[in-house]
This record gives sequence, C-alpha cells and structure tokens, in this order.
Amino acid sequence: MSVTELQDTISRLSPLQKRAVTRYINYLMAEDAPATVARRRRITRVMKEMDAGKTLTLEQVRRLRAQK
Repeated sequence: MSVTELQDTISRLSPLQKRAVTRYINYLMAEDAPATVARRRRITRVMKEMDAGKTLTLEQVRRLRAQK
C-alpha cells in the first residue's frame, strides 16, 4: 500500500478511528526511539547473562546498593 493510499484510507475514518491510528503511530515511533532501543538492548544483554548463570544474591545486591 502506498502512502497516498494510506492517506486516502485514513481520511475516510471516523474521528475516533483517526485518534486510534494516531496513538498507534506514536506508539510505533516511541518503540523505535534510540532510548527505547538502547533499553531493550540492555535488557536483552542482562537476560542473556542471567541465562548463562551470571546472577547476584540478594545480599550482594544489598551491598552494592549500600555502596552508593
């Protein structure tokens, strides 16, 4: 579907449907934001480390937090 076809389709939507499309597009744009992508990469890295067995005990976490 071309941009023109999308514009024509959206122009025929009700105001409520247009708002829903706007919210969805904003959601997609936020998901592609550099900060969001970086956060997803960090989470993926941490999850892989945890799966590989690299974890901390509760006591280790408490000590790390106390150092700050």
